[in-house]
Amino acid sequence: MTMKNFIFLVLSVFSSVVCLGQQNHSKNTVPLKAQFITSDIPQFWAAFDSAGRAPLRSREIYDELYFNKGSYGLGIFKTAAIGTTEAFASKIEKYDKYYRSIRRNTLQVQGAIPAMRKSFQRLKELYPASVFPDVYIVMGSMGSGGRSMAEGLFIGADVNCADESSDFTNISPAFSKVLKSLTLDKMPTLVTHELIHYQQNYTDTSKNILSRAIAEGSADFVCKLITGTTANHLLHQYGKMHEKELWTQFKNELSSNDIQKWFYYPATDSRPSDLGYYIGYKITEAYYLRSKDKRKAIEEIFNISNFRSFLEKSAYGSKL
Repeated sequence: MTMKNFIFLVLSVFSSVVCLGQQNHSKNTVPLKAQFITSDIPQFWAAFDSAGRAPLRSREIYDELYFNKGSYGLGIFKTAAIGTTEAFASKIEKYDKYYRSIRRNTLQVQGAIPAMRKSFQRLKELYPASVFPDVYIVMGSMGSGGRSMAEGLFIGADVNCADESSDFTNISPAFSKVLKSLTLDKMPTLVTHELIHYQQNYTDTSKNILSRAIAEGSADFVCKLITGTTANHLLHQYGKMHEKELWTQFKNELSSNDIQKWFYYPATDSRPSDLGYYIGYKITEAYYLRSKDKRKAIEEIFNISNFRSFLEKSAYGSKL
């Protein structure tokens, strides 16, 4: 997998797949009724062990013991982010050492659920109209860290359970750096980011740099209001040091549909990927701070009808 494709799918990561203007399909408005499904993780490891004993039958084994026995959410995630079972089995084989090294962490994701529920409840306080989908935490093929779709929230435990001791054999240094930043203790923040995406109801269907920056950046901003942290601290470290020059570049390109410079490009040692997230965060932050009614500001952030107008009302950049 190329770093470009990885960043496209992972959140900032973690890349969320944002469907601008998509209405929420679920009607659950009670945080405690949302389910967190983790049953696919032990199912994966049963299949992993069996495939290890019979590698020539790995595709059939993963179908039989993992995908065919999986949750409703795993089926959705397979179509959206995994692809064919053949490709899945190939990725598992390529990154075998990495998967083995994160096994224990993936089997501990239940411990992160209380913090996720706390974020759900906090969002309800900030935005009473919130809708709370089910959350599926599954094992993928290192192609998606987090997704918000009509059917729910989808989290790839394979991407979010590494640590410094994990085995990054066959994984590029840049990719390894991203994985090291997406640890199990940060999973509640990622889930919160995706939960914010689930609330977004944009009637402005623009698909340019500005719209994507605000969609992603606003999810990061409200996520910080709820959790006290953002999904990708590396972006903010860089952004704080280069904010003026980033804004100068961004404002000249914000109407462009060529988003590759700001989203999903390969990270380097000198420049992190997805800096559009940071600019969108700062625009949203400026809008929120200028608003006298903070509760109303949250509602407006979730229901943007004109991204250019939102930027103008934020007055972001005027002091740069």
